Amino acid sequence: MRGSDALGGRAKLAALHAEFHAQVAAPYGLQRSAPRLQGGAKSAGVSAALSHLKRVADASMRSAAWGVIRECIERDPAPFLAALGISVPERKAKPLRSMTAIFISKGKGSTTPETDKAYRVPQTVDE
Repeated sequence: MRGSDALGGRAKLAALHAEFHAQVAAPYGLQRSAPRLQGGAKSAGVSAALSHLKRVADASMRSAAWGVIRECIERDPAPFLAALGISVPERKAKPLRSMTAIFISKGKGSTTPETDKAYRVPQTVDE
């Protein structure tokens, strides 16, 4: 039910989290975790973290726990990026299209010329 209308929507829930952090956690020096990366930013973060560890020949890569560490980096690279002091440039989100725009769009189109469409009558080759 996170962010549902029963709780007042996403904006109200985010405000409650911010207020809780300001009143309870911040006075004790606790910091909010970075938001999870998604899509291209997540891929870029994973790549940046792994290439950094490889470049500095980090000892964790030779550890028996490396498989688990790598899985954690691939699942959520944000904490690793923060610990390593790496920032990933933010990408602009694609603007959302309306359902009408989606329904009336021509799509990506065919890669074959109009003359090679499947509905064309196949020609037989004389043997």
